[in-house]
Amino acid sequence: MLPDDERSLERMRTQLYAPSTSAFFSYNKVPWELHVRKEVFSPGEKFGDPLVLDLVFRQIYKDVMSNTCIRINRHECRAMRNKL
Repeated sequence: MLPDDERSLERMRTQLYAPSTSAFFSYNKVPWELHVRKEVFSPGEKFGDPLVLDLVFRQIYKDVMSNTCIRINRHECRAMRNKL
């Protein structure tokens, strides 16, 4: 059974912001990196929506076939490539 705070996370839905037409500034040649983390799922989690299942599979497949994935190490990549 999930605690109340985890249940509220399960019910949470997000929306994309509409594209903006206002001016913006960007940086180039910066000494820092920004890493954005994708949504996380647990191995035992059940997905009822076929679209969600497809998106999770595509994320795993892309990470496993990429040589530059930072989420899993080379040993895990090799093991997953053998399974796929």
